[in-house]
Amino acid sequence: MRLFALSVTIALLPQEPPADAWFAWHGFGVGSRTVMRKSDIGGAEEEAKTYRRTLTAIEKGWPKIEIEVRAGKESEWDKVGTERVPYEGKSVAALGYTQKELPKGEVTIDGKSVAVTVSAWTKGDVTLTITRAAGLELPLRDAQGPGGTVTLPADTVAWKFAGEGQTFERRVVATGQKRKVGDVDVSCILEEGTVTQKAGDMIIKGKARIWSSAAVPGRKVRSESENDINGKISGSIEELVEFEAKAAK
Repeated sequence: MRLFALSVTIALLPQEPPADAWFAWHGFGVGSRTVMRKSDIGGAEEEAKTYRRTLTAIEKGWPKIEIEVRAGKESEWDKVGTERVPYEGKSVAALGYTQKELPKGEVTIDGKSVAVTVSAWTKGDVTLTITRAAGLELPLRDAQGPGGTVTLPADTVAWKFAGEGQTFERRVVATGQKRKVGDVDVSCILEEGTVTQKAGDMIIKGKARIWSSAAVPGRKVRSESENDINGKISGSIEELVEFEAKAAK
């Protein structure tokens, strides 16, 4: 069962990789890299880990991302794997979902009301609801839930995946937020999300806040996640501490 917390993937991807990483590195050139620090909420400083991802090559349309990790204050990097990231993701229509338009509405972003269109996509017992605001320029993202991974339209401001005893939701609450990465002020959007999963006697409830930017390889600038598993609380923080963005040739 997949948890909502945005954990760092260090294993090799399967032969047919998921589409969730496509937007994260698309448009960036070889040599682009990120350095992301991950720590558990309430954990000791020496237990924190830092992950370095570097775009080392693009082979037959497949970017290759080398992953290295460093624990605590250690100076040496250990290579832990390579991700192959596809350029082409899968839209909800390509995955065989059936569309139904819902009444138009409004959402609040940056404290202001924004007009939106809403559509519900259904496949079996799973429904993905996508809310869009025309004209907004947002970083490209995906939706992950019981129906797998779906690439989202660029103007998506909210989505909800429901089915199979699981509910995943995320919405944009602010744009133009500034976060300091090294000496650089990075403009981000802020999303908030929740998840509920049930499996037998296990009940998982989670919440997250995610800052992302189109200017950063991997898009993620910071994430804060918390999970409640049958009353046991855990959580983590991921923070981008350094990055280098090279243009694709």
